[in-house]
Amino acid sequence: MELQREKYRKELLFIALLSVICGGYFELYCEAKIHYLTGIYTGLLNNELSIVVGMRCLCCIATFFILFLLLWKLKTKLQYIDKYRYIVGIFIIAIFTIFKLSGSSISVWYLQLGGTFQSESDLQTMGVLFGIPRAVRGDEWNVFTALNFSQIYNGFGAISEIVRGTSTDVTTTYGAPSIAIVTLFRPFLWGYFVLGNERGLAFYWISRTVFLFLASYEFGKIITKDNKELSVAYAGLITFSPAVQWWYSINAFVEMILFGQYLIVLLCKIVSTEKIWQKILICIGIIECVGGFVFTYYPAQEIPFAYAFFGVFVWLVWKKREDIRKTDIIMLVISGLIFVLMAISIILFSKDTFLAIMNTAYPGARVSTGGNGSIQGLFYWIISPFFAVDEARCGSVSFAPEMATFYSFFPMGVVWAVSRILRKKRDLLLNILVLIDLFFMNFYFFGVPEIIAKITLFSNVTENRLRVVIDFIEIVMIIRCLSTHDIEEYEDEGHRRWNGIKMLFIFVFSYFALQTVKSMGIVTSRYLWAFMWLLPTLILIFIFVVKEDKMLKLSVLLLVVSVITGIMVNPLQQGVDAVYENDLSKAIQSIVEDDPDATWISNSRTYGDYLIMNGASTINSVNVYPNIKLWEKIDEDHEYIDVYNRYAHIDIELVDTESSFEVLFDDWIKVNLNYEDISKLGIDYILSTEAYTNDKLMCVEIIDGFYIYQVQHE
Repeated sequence: MELQREKYRKELLFIALLSVICGGYFELYCEAKIHYLTGIYTGLLNNELSIVVGMRCLCCIATFFILFLLLWKLKTKLQYIDKYRYIVGIFIIAIFTIFKLSGSSISVWYLQLGGTFQSESDLQTMGVLFGIPRAVRGDEWNVFTALNFSQIYNGFGAISEIVRGTSTDVTTTYGAPSIAIVTLFRPFLWGYFVLGNERGLAFYWISRTVFLFLASYEFGKIITKDNKELSVAYAGLITFSPAVQWWYSINAFVEMILFGQYLIVLLCKIVSTEKIWQKILICIGIIECVGGFVFTYYPAQEIPFAYAFFGVFVWLVWKKREDIRKTDIIMLVISGLIFVLMAISIILFSKDTFLAIMNTAYPGARVSTGGNGSIQGLFYWIISPFFAVDEARCGSVSFAPEMATFYSFFPMGVVWAVSRILRKKRDLLLNILVLIDLFFMNFYFFGVPEIIAKITLFSNVTENRLRVVIDFIEIVMIIRCLSTHDIEEYEDEGHRRWNGIKMLFIFVFSYFALQTVKSMGIVTSRYLWAFMWLLPTLILIFIFVVKEDKMLKLSVLLLVVSVITGIMVNPLQQGVDAVYENDLSKAIQSIVEDDPDATWISNSRTYGDYLIMNGASTINSVNVYPNIKLWEKIDEDHEYIDVYNRYAHIDIELVDTESSFEVLFDDWIKVNLNYEDISKLGIDYILSTEAYTNDKLMCVEIIDGFYIYQVQHE
């Protein structure tokens, strides 16, 4: 009886600990929402610990305590959730799709079109049910989502006349929903074909979240020897990581991890499956995963992820070597040939696009040899979970998405793995991962000769993108070590003195990691810094000090921390009213309907992408590859070819002087366009935030500060 009471006391203490973490973080979120709406820092973010803040924080903690108490009673039923996990996943996808719920920051368009968010009701009017729309994620709401939405006006053709205002292959960079072979490898875009833009967007977001979690869970079970608790924790650390959430809809980052992990899972299953028809289905899945990974078209991260998954594949082959049958090899070879034929078809269709991209000044001309990585970069993990509550200051040195990474506890994973190797703990997977990790870090810190970079394909890899993959490997190594450790590692040497030494080391390590990032000049509140220090300290104590019987609690702690910090990054958005429920959208669509062959420009790169969301063929929508033939019409001597021969966001300013081009950033250029050259480019309409008085332009609409001009051709 006394043991039972002691157990309940410990359970309640652990629930209270989780509640404090979640309640404190939610208080920071509430203060972040106030700052978003008013521009004023309050409470803990402003170094204020007032009665109001204290009461609100206690209320949050109490709420989470009650919630966890209710959920805790369900822990014995988790086995049923595991059994029916795919049914549960499909149900979640259906609910989010039916109710048009996504994580898109598309409501930022409301701000771009002249609106303001000053209260919660303003956000709800634009469909923001929870969270903060992230203007910094322009590549999502302003580019990728715009490209996807434009396809409904293009009949989902693989070649669009809407993007760039000319024939454009939309199957490559970003990869919009299109009727093309490559789209077979992009299943999360299929919703756009049958559900329309609103529900297509919802399906895209939620299906990727669900299947990334499931893929990570299945992969986790392989590397943890079927430890379900640790696998769930691993799935949470991956799916809700700052790296995934801040880059959720861009560069196919989710697809790389999702398809890479599922590929390993399917390769594992094919050798353990007896029935031929099941093997055939698995082979179809393998083809899908290989294509889904290969055709992400983002080598800066795709290549290092390929190394990581290939390392796991080598371990898997060795582990399953006695189970591999001749039939499995034949079926995999046939699958490989089928994929090669499909890949050849895709490459031939887009060969001109690939050549254009490869020969651009940016990013095609880039050759990386590494060596420019910073030690601070590998400690971004300690601050990354807090970008969601203090984006402006935490990311002040760069900006939140560029600094976001996995919550990896670097370098604890590689140190633990190496220590096990030195103690002759045989684990081929850890050996392989350590070698890959050391190669990555050598490239990151010291660099390699150009010939080695090209042979290894790392000439396409940048240090900042590689850093995120290093952190991914760190998580895999920690989870692997946790699942394969012996109880003696905790108890033989683990008397109170040894545990005390480990705890002291953890406190010092967390403090050092935080100070390393803090030395970059990031300014935030002292309470937030304290939270950043104490959170990893607590988790690392659970990892390195607690005994075997606390593994479930560690898994729950990792899962809760990853979810609560991850879900704050992107908003819960319902619908897309911010784009289409306004007079400007209706005016653009009306003109497009009356004059469908007209070509448009905007004075701003932002509104160039808004135009294509409404079906207008627009020259300065994002140029996913250069439109050299067009710009040659006003640059006959190729004086500015290095400026516009690139992936580019394009601002256009109408001037009386000679037309010229200038680089504002690597992927951002400005065209100073002479009025006399407007007709040379075949422009029919101009959407502008400026009023023009030139005789060549006739104003046809004035709507909420926007002007639509029709060009008067001679």
